Amino acid sequence: MEFSPGVFAPENLEGEHVWFAFYRGKLLMMQDQHGMMVPQLARFDMLGLDHHEPHYLGDMAGTHCFAVSLKSEDNLPPGFFMHDLRRLAIEVDPALFMVAGRARQIIEWDYNHQYCGCCGSKTEHHDKDRAKLCPQCGH
Repeated sequence: MEFSPGVFAPENLEGEHVWFAFYRGKLLMMQDQHGMMVPQLARFDMLGLDHHEPHYLGDMAGTHCFAVSLKSEDNLPPGFFMHDLRRLAIEVDPALFMVAGRARQIIEWDYNHQYCGCCGSKTEHHDKDRAKLCPQCGH
């Protein structure tokens, strides 16, 4: 599967997208008649799970991908479960595992850079890149 990384989702997205949702390093998966898979939905909020703002990852074989951090692993819908990312390496396509790893890195980066390393103020997302800016000191 070919993956083209991106920072901002195209406008007017249609169809279903791949959602890499994490809670404490574990990935949200679903089980259906075809086996275990990463959720594919038009909108993540359709699951009714409390989550932080999603991050656009890019396009994988024509399907848009997003990373999202869950606020809890409670109340998962039927058929959904949390799965250790390391164990996933032997169970899915290597390209999908690579994008899942990238998703986890972005979730952790976002969490670890909520505050400025220089002055401690709350950071803001950069409007043209995957970066954080400090509105207080400009770092």
